[in-house]
Amino acid sequence: MKEGFVYLLVDFGSEPEKYKIGITTGHIDKRIKSLQTGNPNEINVLKYFKSGFYRQIEKYLHKKYEYLKTNGGNEWFTLPPNSIFDFISDCEEIHNQIDCLVKMGNPFITS
Repeated sequence: MKEGFVYLLVDFGSEPEKYKIGITTGHIDKRIKSLQTGNPNEINVLKYFKSGFYRQIEKYLHKKYEYLKTNGGNEWFTLPPNSIFDFISDCEEIHNQIDCLVKMGNPFITS
């Protein structure tokens, strides 16, 4: 199973601050550089989580925070502080739940 990263970026200088929940299988720094192009604000990585279920984790988090989407696209959110603080533990919990379903042979979960 190929692993990737689920990351949480912050767009410093935006009002209110915007956070991006995204994925990459490459270097997160390269992803930031591509997002930085044309953006006058500084974008930094706050947290990241490595998993073979990176796509499923990202999709779950996007659904969870759908009501907090900004006009910056489908992956940008105005997150409350507790969501930022709990990012890694949320990713771990989702990863563990998916892993359990895969091990149980759930036909609707693919690794």
